[in-house]
Amino acid sequence: MQRWLVDATPLHHLSAVAAGARWAWPPTTLEVAQAVFDEVDVPHEPRAPRHRLLRRATQGQRWIRVHDLALGSAAERLYSTYLRPSQTDATKHQGEDQSIALCATALTDAVFVTCDRQAALVALAELGPGRVATPFDVWADLERRGLVSAADRAALDAETLKTTQGLFPGVPRRLASG
Repeated sequence: MQRWLVDATPLHHLSAVAAGARWAWPPTTLEVAQAVFDEVDVPHEPRAPRHRLLRRATQGQRWIRVHDLALGSAAERLYSTYLRPSQTDATKHQGEDQSIALCATALTDAVFVTCDRQAALVALAELGPGRVATPFDVWADLERRGLVSAADRAALDAETLKTTQGLFPGVPRRLASG
């Protein structure tokens, strides 16, 4: 089973479709960095789809596992001394940088999923080929595993295309169904 460490934008796409879906996923179907969780979570809006998605669980275990950068860990050192040495107070791209640091050190079998061009290039440089993916790869995997229906996957693809404003010309042909 593929480990997906997902960035904020794909989680927004997923939460938009998940709001009306009746999915039953195993624990830790997806994973996120703490900074991504913090960016996506809407604690003052407990009915918000993003807030609900982050808390969905099966038998008390959440579908989305959150990873923190422990102080002094290899991931935290990579994050603070290499990826963000002069941006310690900035929040822009914090989730992407934490995700890349985690994939490079602690989650070496995980694939980073993003729609952010800069993050994708940095991740490709740091993680190498096969370690960076689009949301479409995740949606296809979820359908293959029987966790979303073909209709849900089509809705996820459409939501991704709609909200990425021309970033992708369409669903990648290698993943297009039909």
